[in-house]
Amino acid sequence: ETKWTEATNGRFKMDQFEWGFGIAGAGSGWEIKNQPYRLEDGFNTINIWGRIDRVDTDSDGNFTVYDYKLGKGPAVKDLVELKNLQIPVYLMALEQLYSSPGQAAGGCYLGLREPSRAGGGVWNRDKLGPVLKSKGLLEQAEWDELLEMVRGEIAAAVSGIRNGHFGLTDDDCPKYCEYSSCCRRLERKVSEG
Repeated sequence: ETKWTEATNGRFKMDQFEWGFGIAGAGSGWEIKNQPYRLEDGFNTINIWGRIDRVDTDSDGNFTVYDYKLGKGPAVKDLVELKNLQIPVYLMALEQLYSSPGQAAGGCYLGLREPSRAGGGVWNRDKLGPVLKSKGLLEQAEWDELLEMVRGEIAAAVSGIRNGHFGLTDDDCPKYCEYSSCCRRLERKVSEG
């Protein structure tokens, strides 16, 4: 926290904890948002709800979001390759429900044992400035493209689910997965021999 505060000149201050959206009675501090983040895919409205662990804001209304992890969270590569959409979804939800377009400075997973903003986040260089070295520090065009691709991934996933297509990925199941006891990955490994 000290290094981050120095790098950003103390610009971002902790503002909200456990801010929920789309959940009745969720959140605290700011106006509670019972409505979900709504994403239009051209045919349908997709409603997404969640709870953001932490939101920091600056005096211009820019914000950063954080999701705390006991160990290490997903890597930058997982975010920019669209293998993990949680942080970008939180950023888009906050812009739609609380802030206004263009206010997101970025967000990351903060491991409680090894907190690092460079290792597991995506950042908008135009909003944040060159305060850290990370593959997740994106120019405005890259940032806009990432968020548009996330919207496309969500729409494709929802369309697939609605049409009964939600097969297994080739990725390994994370160790922290709550559903490992009933995961079909083991079933596939046995059938593939």
